[in-house]
Amino acid sequence: MQNDDIKSLKKAELRDIFTGRQTIYVYRNQVDARGDKANTENEVFVACEEAVAEIMELTRRISGDKKFFIPS
Repeated sequence: MQNDDIKSLKKAELRDIFTGRQTIYVYRNQVDARGDKANTENEVFVACEEAVAEIMELTRRISGDKKFFIPS
C-alpha cells in the first residue's frame, strides 16, 4: 500500500488490514528522492524528520494502545 492510501483509511480499517501481522515494513522514498537531486539535496535532514514523524503517526494509528518498536 502507498502511504497516501494508508493515510486515507480510518483506524478501524487499518486495524483490520494489519491485525495478526507480527512485522510491518514501511518504506519511505522521500529522503532518497530529495537527496538524489542537486537542487534538493540540502533538504535531506528535513526529509528525515518528516519521514520519522509520518512513520510514528502511522504506527500510532495502526497499533492503537499496543507498544511498538522502530529499529534504527
